[in-house]
Amino acid sequence: MDSIGILYSKRVNTQEPDSNVCVELHMNYLKTIKYFNLGTTPIFRRGYNRYLDIGVMIKPPVKDIEAIYLYLPFVVEESNISDLGESIKDPSMFCTLFNGDYTIQNISEHPLYHEVKPVSGDKELFWLYSLGKNTYSLEKLVKGSLIKIELKELPPTGNFVQGENTKGPGVYFRLRISNLKKNDFYYEERVSNDVFQSAFSKAEMVDIRINEIREFDKEVVDDLRKNRHFVSFDKFHFFFIGSSENEQVAGNVGFHDCRLLDSSKWKNYEDAINDKRKKYLAYHWSIKNNGTAFTTCNVFLRTIYSSLNFKKSFKYCLIVIILGFIGSFLCNMVQFVNSKTETNDALNHSKDSIIIKK
Repeated sequence: MDSIGILYSKRVNTQEPDSNVCVELHMNYLKTIKYFNLGTTPIFRRGYNRYLDIGVMIKPPVKDIEAIYLYLPFVVEESNISDLGESIKDPSMFCTLFNGDYTIQNISEHPLYHEVKPVSGDKELFWLYSLGKNTYSLEKLVKGSLIKIELKELPPTGNFVQGENTKGPGVYFRLRISNLKKNDFYYEERVSNDVFQSAFSKAEMVDIRINEIREFDKEVVDDLRKNRHFVSFDKFHFFFIGSSENEQVAGNVGFHDCRLLDSSKWKNYEDAINDKRKKYLAYHWSIKNNGTAFTTCNVFLRTIYSSLNFKKSFKYCLIVIILGFIGSFLCNMVQFVNSKTETNDALNHSKDSIIIKK
């Protein structure tokens, strides 16, 4: 897959360097089981739903930033973009998602923003930004799609001071891209090194690259850079969330940790995780700066999961039936030959007895 791009524009066009704006990037790749339901009761599985959740924490100062841009190297329909800010502003859900303790409250006269304050003093306060229909727009490029997220109606920072930070709070937003398509975002192939396993398993690969200039189409990258700059990264967190039937999960580097998701907590984020038939796990990869922000990040994911190939399974069943028929035929032939031999021996024995009597 070509590189994903994350860029920004200033409210007043400037010639400042690309690394002027730094972000912490969160990406969740969710692969949930899709069932055929009879009413509300799931009957049988009929594939998977695949989503990409993108969360961006814009480091302060943010007052001069006009917009953040997300470039995706495949076609995205507006109906496949949804805001997650409304669903994660619940304190319980937010604390689960961020793996920490936070308080969340409304900001007077600024309904799109919520103040998120960490309980411990080692983290900084920031604003959670809920995206309305008038805060983002979608543009189709020669290759791929560009989502523009405008930072509208920012609350005043006043005389904000928190420790050494006098630049104001950062801003965090999170959105979801649904209906990810094969060969656009992910690739599949049958397991080739095992004849029998290939009938019951598939290998899936996802290669995510972010802001890798050489991986952009030349015409696209020139268009993206018009009055825009690529962000730099302070941290990058990537989660693969999938069911327990993913038998092998590997990446270009080992995942940082893995945990079993509590369905009672996560169902408010994604209802499919509340599955009584399967457990869901989250695999976590992360990159952190070593004193200097980094300009690119990437992760490669390969999983092997259960997938029945009916055509190949039918062939195997047919081969078993044919082999059984051949085996049965040969067995009957052997029995027939043995029976005929025994009959001939009996006749010869009878003849010999008659001759002796004579």
